[in-house]
Amino acid sequence: MPEQLRIVAEQVSQGERQKETVRTLLSWFGQHRRGLHVVNNVRSALDELHIKTEPDFELAFFDGPVDFISISDQNQKQVAGLTSSRVNKGESGRTNGEGKPSADPVMRVDILEAANRKNLCTVTRDTPLEEATTLMSTRHFSQLPVLQGPRDMKVEMVSWKSIGEQMAWGRECKFVRDCTEHAEIIPWNTPLITAVSKIVEHQAVLVRGYDNTITGLLTTTDLALEFRKLSEPFLFLGEIENHVRRIILGRFSTEDLAAAKNPSDIYRDVGSVSDLTMGEYIRLLENPDNWKKLACKLDRKTFIERLEAVRRIRNDVMHFHPDPVEQEDIDLLQEIARFFRGF
Repeated sequence: MPEQLRIVAEQVSQGERQKETVRTLLSWFGQHRRGLHVVNNVRSALDELHIKTEPDFELAFFDGPVDFISISDQNQKQVAGLTSSRVNKGESGRTNGEGKPSADPVMRVDILEAANRKNLCTVTRDTPLEEATTLMSTRHFSQLPVLQGPRDMKVEMVSWKSIGEQMAWGRECKFVRDCTEHAEIIPWNTPLITAVSKIVEHQAVLVRGYDNTITGLLTTTDLALEFRKLSEPFLFLGEIENHVRRIILGRFSTEDLAAAKNPSDIYRDVGSVSDLTMGEYIRLLENPDNWKKLACKLDRKTFIERLEAVRRIRNDVMHFHPDPVEQEDIDLLQEIARFFRGF
């Protein structure tokens, strides 16, 4: 039980409302991503201290704030029921064997930074159009949300397209209200894959948060950047594994390859390089006699350490955690891929 969480729980019990980011909460447990076991451990600790987070730390934006609030003994069963209801509605993930929520298997729009703007730039219907266009020009925006308040149910959009259409018809546009258009709004827990078609169709959509406020605006540019972020580690890992296979191919006998197989995996046959895992590549090359067959002047220990770092990142990525790969890990993969290109 992290001491920081105990302190928070004590402050909450005294009527104070504490706020921290999900990243900070996980750091108290010595973690940096929301894996299945991590989520269960954090949730068990919260239950033990009779507190919870709003929004739920499992679903909230990684660098977004969550509030710690008290939960009384008599209400715990009710909250557990509400949580299960959210799971059934697809707002959270599956449950583990104990009926507690486990890591959400669905990637949702709330994971995107653009869906969690602290100071979303907006205008009202009565904003002079010159002011709106100046904001759009100086900030390189194609559109702005039009709303009277953060929880406004009637939200519109003003864009270069909507302005141009009205002017093309010769209509006078002095205020934003003279050239607004429909705003497509999606809830914060919309599956990302579902939101893609809406973003492509409308070029931009607004995100309504768990507290009914407009929390972000997603564009096709945000979509492209996010898919690059998601695909980058997979592409680098694929390239590195192909390079490792290439330098091993033709240098080892079938017996050498079979000897590198995980000894506990008795039901799998190894007949070629492609049958080995990254861990087995490392086991193969750790052998000094095998290393000599590469006929290279590289230091074996250092080379193996770098491959071991790749294996660690690969295992993390292939478990499909909901949080992004750390930039330092991306940099390491890029560095090693660049090295192999000159091998």
